[in-house]
Amino acid sequence: MSAKTILITGSTDGIGKATARELLAHGHRVVLHGRNEGKGQKVIKELAQETGHEPSRYFNADLSSQNSIHRLADELAAFFPLLDVLMNNAGTYQPERHVTEEGAELTFAVNYLAPFMLTLLLRDTLQKSASARVVNVASTAHRDVYRLEWENLQGERRGTIRGMRIPSPSSP
Repeated sequence: MSAKTILITGSTDGIGKATARELLAHGHRVVLHGRNEGKGQKVIKELAQETGHEPSRYFNADLSSQNSIHRLADELAAFFPLLDVLMNNAGTYQPERHVTEEGAELTFAVNYLAPFMLTLLLRDTLQKSASARVVNVASTAHRDVYRLEWENLQGERRGTIRGMRIPSPSSP
């Protein structure tokens, strides 16, 4: 397989970092994303040492902010006119309700709205690749959802947190 240009959101830790490591080791051009510049620069050095290949670039952006997502998409398109793979991996879970600057609940904004918006904004860049792919990564948290509160998707009212069972301290 020829080398692909691959953007991985949330690639400074966990699944994103492990995926970046494997893809770099196989000779792909990996573009990292995170929300902490210092951590991002540290991960670049770690991955280069571990794989012998340095990531192509690191982009810092807060995916809870629509303005930041627009800036990220513009910067990516300027540096990488062609993108083969977009891996929407970044995610969060906040047990308490937090609201973004645009008024969306934080977990919903980062895990659902951000990947949709980033994919849409990068659509033209992705379409320049004959074999472009979008990969959306999710956790197993869906197993803890026992019902959707359609009338309370933003978690404005107290009660369950977005339909999730929150384990008590005595739960396994």
